Amino acid sequence: MVRGLPPFLSTKDSIITKAIEGVSLNSEDVVYELGCGRAKFLRSLYKKFSGTKYVGMEYSFLPYLLVRLELWLTNSRIKIIKNNFFKISLDDATLIYFYLLPEIMTRMGQKIKNECRPGTRIISYQFSLPGLRPEKIIINKNDRLYFYQV
Repeated sequence: MVRGLPPFLSTKDSIITKAIEGVSLNSEDVVYELGCGRAKFLRSLYKKFSGTKYVGMEYSFLPYLLVRLELWLTNSRIKIIKNNFFKISLDDATLIYFYLLPEIMTRMGQKIKNECRPGTRIISYQFSLPGLRPEKIIINKNDRLYFYQV
């Protein structure tokens, strides 16, 4: 890990498949992937529901640059923003996915409670959100997916 920056973590493809299994989207939905890296979650959903608005947030420069290039080369409509996701509002989100470090989860839970509208769906890989009760948890060996609805 580079000092001051989070480590680059990536969700396994099998977990992405599990995460999107029951997801249904329409053109009114706005999907965020926070700390998106290569935006694997957004890309998988984009293949199924191309008419939805997709926003990836990545703070680290190299992953941000790589994903922007990859998406540009494929003419993807997924929007990637280089920013700290704690500094942007999530009030338009209808679905949010993240794989974040445990020490960030308490702050993220508070942000979701403060900004997200009722009905917003949240999917967290590996770590639960303190103060929010999951509707469903999928456990597969050492992997966990937590599903919430605000």
